[in-house]
Formats: sequence, structure tokens, C-alpha cells
Amino acid sequence: MMQLSPEGDEVVTTRTGAVRIAFLSDTHIRAPDGSGLSEAFYEALAGAELIVHLGHVCDPALLDRLSRVAPVLACRTSLDDLTFGPRLDEEVKSGRAAGYVRVIEAPGAVIGAVDDVCKRGVELQLADESRLVFRDAPTGDVLRSKFGRAVDVVAWANTHTPSIVVRDGILFLNPGSPNFPGGWRKGGPGTFAVLDLSRGTIEAEIIDLARPPRKAAPAPPNDK
Repeated sequence: MMQLSPEGDEVVTTRTGAVRIAFLSDTHIRAPDGSGLSEAFYEALAGAELIVHLGHVCDPALLDRLSRVAPVLACRTSLDDLTFGPRLDEEVKSGRAAGYVRVIEAPGAVIGAVDDVCKRGVELQLADESRLVFRDAPTGDVLRSKFGRAVDVVAWANTHTPSIVVRDGILFLNPGSPNFPGGWRKGGPGTFAVLDLSRGTIEAEIIDLARPPRKAAPAPPNDK
């Protein structure tokens, strides 16, 4: 389903039954086979039911690699317009890539997804790479003007720095970058984010690839 947002973008709305959604962005992959993300990233991604790339993909072959783990959706950016070339049109036709703004209807949450939340009509302003400063307009009104409806979560990117902020009951989630992290993480392992809706609540987590993956607790000994 498509609708026209006030600033003239097509807002693509996708409905999903996924309750564990992974978000990543700013990968800037140049390899024509989509390689470039670490094995640790793919190991940590296991269990995701949907993967959302928020932009600056660069080579769409990465989306093919990600789709081996789970279904993939992507947001379009001006940089991707340049680097995808005509292949971007095919991604848009398939529904995997969308316009600059997209909405995802998931169980218990409506998610607005956009690469740069501070552009294209949104009255939000970055103070630094990790903190959002909100203008005087009510947050809900600002977001409705961007996404065409009320949203529970805003997934955004472009800073390469992860953050989780709640404002007026709305969760703002920035996954950072798994391979080109910003801030003090620059030059080291990066991050991505996971949104967990499985308990009927909205829970978000930043996955830090510098940390060893979690391991399941060992089974208790069988004394019989």
C-alpha cells in the first residue's frame, strides 16, 4: 500500500508478522558479492525474523546475503540512488527497497523507518552523534507529518552511532553501523539493533559486536 506524504515522498507500508526485527545501517558495502560484514555479525543476527536496512547499503548484493538469514526490507537514500544505479529500480519493484520513508506494521507496534530523521520535513535536530534535540512542536504531530500516521517506534540512522531514546512514549532507535561505527567505536567492531515484540511489549537492544555472543545456559546435570 502506498500513500503520499506531505513532502512528496511515497511512504510504503509493509505488514509483517515478525516479532524479532533486526535493524542495521550505514554499511557502505562496495564488494559486488555483498561481502564485507563480519562472521560475528551474522552469528549475532541469527534468530531475526525480519531484517531492516535503514540506508547507505551501497551494493544491493548485501541485501541478498542478508536474505539468507531472514526476509529483508530496505530504505532508499540519495547515496543509494547513486550507487545502486538501475538495480535500485528492480529493488523497488520487488518491494524490498522503498522510498526515503517507510512504515512497518508489526504485531503490537507501528514502526517508522527512515535513514536521516533530521531531513525531508522532520522537525528534529541532531545536537551530536548520539543525542536528539526535539523542537517545540509535539513529537506525535511531527512524526505524523513525516510518516502519515502515528508511530510507536522511529528507526533511524546516518550517524553511525547507536542510541535508544524514548520521547513522549515513542521509541527512537538508531542501530549505528556494524562495520563503520562512529564516535569512540570508530575503527573497531560496530553495532546493530534488535526490536523484540514477542512479549507484547516494545523492547529494544543495541547489539555490540565487540562483545562475545551470548551463550545459552548449560543444561542441568541429569542425576538419574
